[in-house]
Amino acid sequence: MKIRDITLDPSGAAVLGKYLLVADLHIGIENSLGLRKGVNTDPILKNLEILSSKHDTDTLVIIGDLKHTFNFRDIDLVRGFIRRSKEIFSEIFVIQGNHDTGIDLLTKDINVQESLEYKDYVIVHGHKSVDRGGFIIMGHEHPVIDLSNRFRSSRYICFLEFEDVLLLPAFNNVSPGNDVLSSKFSSEILNSRDRWNAILYVSDGMDVFRLGRLGDVAIRIYGEIPEI
Repeated sequence: MKIRDITLDPSGAAVLGKYLLVADLHIGIENSLGLRKGVNTDPILKNLEILSSKHDTDTLVIIGDLKHTFNFRDIDLVRGFIRRSKEIFSEIFVIQGNHDTGIDLLTKDINVQESLEYKDYVIVHGHKSVDRGGFIIMGHEHPVIDLSNRFRSSRYICFLEFEDVLLLPAFNNVSPGNDVLSSKFSSEILNSRDRWNAILYVSDGMDVFRLGRLGDVAIRIYGEIPEI
């Protein structure tokens, strides 16, 4: 699935030119949740290696929240993740997110920036307002959508395309996500735009599907646009 010059991958990643874009890895979240060490990190690294080959890119852009917290257990995981990522990618950019305090102190092997510009695109994490023009690519919100029928309910990662913003899902399988039909946005960038006019793209893990305006999807599910 393609939006403008951006390829949407079923994994939740996106490709723009030479860049492989992923958001909200939250390396170390397994420690906070009491899960087995590497249960988040190892699948991410495996997927990144697959995506690098699939899309023929060797430049990784992490759109904020590379790490989850700042403690000694997380530091070891983050440094190990960066070391192993450098075996896949020749260059790594980290766009600083709200969880990335002190990330520049952990290693000199990555480029830590507040934002990254490419052609008419501005890549930011999304937790702060943006004071420049261009099409914004961001993360931060961990968008998902809950869809159900008579037999089961399932949660899917999703992308949202606004007129001048593309929202990426979290690139991890541990954090639960926020349902775009019922959860408030925390980003000033998105709160200044019309949620219900955004175009919804849903991934089932194998492909990405365009479901149309989020407002129309809400009406099909609820019979009306819900108040959030």
